[in-house]
Formats: sequence, structure tokens, C-alpha cells
Amino acid sequence: MDRTELLAELRQEFQTWQSLNAQAERQDRTDVPMPNGWTWRELLAHLAAWQEVTRARLRAAPDGYGLSYPAWASGQNPDDQDVDALNARVQSTAQGQSWKATQAAWEAGFQEVSRLGRSFSATELEQARDWLEGYTLLDVLRGTLEHHHADHLPQAQRWLQQQP
Repeated sequence: MDRTELLAELRQEFQTWQSLNAQAERQDRTDVPMPNGWTWRELLAHLAAWQEVTRARLRAAPDGYGLSYPAWASGQNPDDQDVDALNARVQSTAQGQSWKATQAAWEAGFQEVSRLGRSFSATELEQARDWLEGYTLLDVLRGTLEHHHADHLPQAQRWLQQQP
């Protein structure tokens, strides 16, 4: 998937989640536990938190200078940590947030990921980066898309469709 295709997929993914978020809100399901124990709000907070990692990496381009990972990851690369423990920390933090604040943070984060992605040329996005262990910025954007689309969208859609 090239730059143009990936940016289009990110736009579509944003619209899909916007629609699902609106549906969850209309059905008053944002704070109802799903089978995995998370609420819709906590899922959205989880997605927003991991967007912070994507934004940190995109902001640090081209050379990785100033790369600063989120506080919930103790400022360290979350890829080198226990993902379950990190997700539990994010979920715990999300329990104290309102739906509106969580939704706004997710929207702003997703829009910034898209904006940052558009700010790079195809060549810049496709260049392997030593500070990303050989990955490209395009890989970073693909990771965000896969996290939303493959890791969480099917289960979220299925759960929401089963709600009264």
C-alpha cells in the first residue's frame, strides 16, 4: 500500500469509527462493558493512547531527534514493554475520563496522525529509519491503521450490532 492508498484508508477508517462512536453514543453504550471487560469509552481511550506513540514517532522524523514516548509508557518505547501491563494502565486511566473527553482526544489524535502523514512525501515515508529499527514512517502509519482496523474494529462492530 503506497502513501496515497494508506492516507485514503486512514480517512475511511476515521469515518468508520466516527459512525460507530455516534452509534454507541445514540444507543447509550459508551460505558457498557464489552466481552473483553472494556467499555466502548475505554476502547476508544486505548486507541487514542496508542495513537500517541504513532504521533511521537512521526513528530520525531526525520532523524528520531526528540522522540518522546507517552507518560503511560514511562517515556520508553512501548514495543519493548509488557503490552498487557501497558494496556491495563491505559484502561485504568480511562476509567476516570468522560465519554466526551475520550472521544475528543481520539478524534484529535487521529486527525493529527493523518495530518502528519500527509506532511511527508512518499519518499520520506518509505525511507527506512535506523531509529525505528529499520522500519519506515509508512510502517508506523500502517501500524495505526491495522491497530484500528484489524485488531479492534471487527469485535467492536460485532458487539455494537448485538446491542438492543
